Amino acid sequence: MHKEFLKVKVPSGADLELPLYVVHTLILGSGAAGLNAAVQLRANSMEDILIVTEGLQMGTSINIGSDKQTYYKLSLCGAEEDSPETLAETLFAGGGMHGDLALVEATLSARAFMNLANLGVPFPRDRFGQFVGYKTDHDPRQRATSVGPYTSKEMCLILIREIHRLGIPVLEGRMAVSLLTTGEENEKRIAGAIALNVNDDPNPAGSWTSAFEVYFEESARSAMAVLFDWVIRKEVAICT
Repeated sequence: MHKEFLKVKVPSGADLELPLYVVHTLILGSGAAGLNAAVQLRANSMEDILIVTEGLQMGTSINIGSDKQTYYKLSLCGAEEDSPETLAETLFAGGGMHGDLALVEATLSARAFMNLANLGVPFPRDRFGQFVGYKTDHDPRQRATSVGPYTSKEMCLILIREIHRLGIPVLEGRMAVSLLTTGEENEKRIAGAIALNVNDDPNPAGSWTSAFEVYFEESARSAMAVLFDWVIRKEVAICT
């Protein structure tokens, strides 16, 4: 990742210089999924990662609980048979997931779970070391587990510790306001984002225009420039 500055002209005609971060992989948000994505990317040799978030202590994952926040995975205890295909069939039967995605989630569930357990999330085990489970809604096997009403909070705290240990950069106090895309139709994909740095105070006129930040993927940089000019004008107009 490296930081530059991008000059744009706002609707008033004035020139504005905005921070521009060029990075290979941008992660928006620091819930359990975003943090885990960063950790797994680094484990798979991706060095150029940036997390942009409203705050590591903000959001649903680290602040909200329930009666026994359930973590669902492949069964890893007892003599009851289970397999990725069987778990995928259960996920698919609910009617809310495509079959191929269900199989991917089922196949990787044990790996994802063991990663969290190895990092230190205190999932319950019996005296033999098996990760015990229980049946949850519409679950034919004992695949569910929990560390209590704040399971996701425990996951976040462990993952935050890990991203700090790995030295993965985090920009807090940012709110993403727009995604930037490149390509057309089936080739269209996200390749950048615009965020508002809420750590900055508005200028004397009460405008937040100087607080915008831009994030680009290096390979899509030239294609993004044209679209960006239009998007930033629209966002700046909203915040002026």
